[in-house]
Amino acid sequence: MARRSKVAGSERRRLVVARYAVRRAALKAVLRDPRTPTTSAAPRGGS
Repeated sequence: MARRSKVAGSERRRLVVARYAVRRAALKAVLRDPRTPTTSAAPRGGS
């Protein structure tokens, strides 16, 4: 039988996945769309 902390962590992970499912689906749709540009306008990285 799993420890309670492992069960609780698994449940928290499940809630986070459900919370961000819509946002993740929207980002995946943008990636699948061939009309989106391949480069971003803002450079990433810092100094």
